[in-house]
Amino acid sequence: MSENLPNTTRTTLLAAAKHMREHGWCQREISTADGRVCLMGAVMASVNARRVQGQEWHDLFMAARDRLYDTIGSEHGVGHWNDWVCLSQREAIAMLERAAGCV
Repeated sequence: MSENLPNTTRTTLLAAAKHMREHGWCQREISTADGRVCLMGAVMASVNARRVQGQEWHDLFMAARDRLYDTIGSEHGVGHWNDWVCLSQREAIAMLERAAGCV
């Protein structure tokens, strides 16, 4: 991810999609020993890559999480959707991109 991108919800979600595309997707874990991530693990990795801390980290993470929740819908939480509804890495990446407003 380019370090000169602004810290926005959109760039956080797009970076999360890129991270998942590069490292893989998992279910029922935030991340695996081989680097695969769930939706929230991908968001955490993208926020961590921005090298922000404290309130800025929290704000970026929560904004991305809330946007994912809104995109997925109130029927499922983000974790439930990733673990029990989502069927593939491709579908998980598409959800991150949709939440970012790219689809």
